[in-house]
Amino acid sequence: METGDDERCGLAGDGDGAAVLMAEFGTWLDPERDLSAVSVRCYSKQVKAFLVGIGGPGAVSGLNAGRVTAFMMDHCRDRNTWSARAMVTSLRAFLRFAHATGRTAVPLAGAVPAVASWRLATLPRGLQASEIERLLADCELTTMCGRG
Repeated sequence: METGDDERCGLAGDGDGAAVLMAEFGTWLDPERDLSAVSVRCYSKQVKAFLVGIGGPGAVSGLNAGRVTAFMMDHCRDRNTWSARAMVTSLRAFLRFAHATGRTAVPLAGAVPAVASWRLATLPRGLQASEIERLLADCELTTMCGRG
């Protein structure tokens, strides 16, 4: 953890709780996920934002699926897809860690919603009145299914 990270992330008032938790998480990530030091730092940065959002490390034990989902919905509201995905990946890893180390009573990684991002997806365009009239004109009104 870099010097000053806790102050910038709003965790400075939590004493050593945040530092200990983040150090344990970083240590757990290394053998568990075989991540590079850069990836561990990125995961840690995202998790610090999560901890600030839920009220600090002490709030981890009281987490439930609704609270995790609510955090993600709020966090991702003004984020781009890549930023939201970074939080999803980091938070799922943290919640696996929290459950594996007894910090949460139930596994909560599944409560982190996926980020929707469909390429080339837009709302379908509406039909013009003339197109609707043509469709209706082609229907056979004397049969049940509209075809002859």
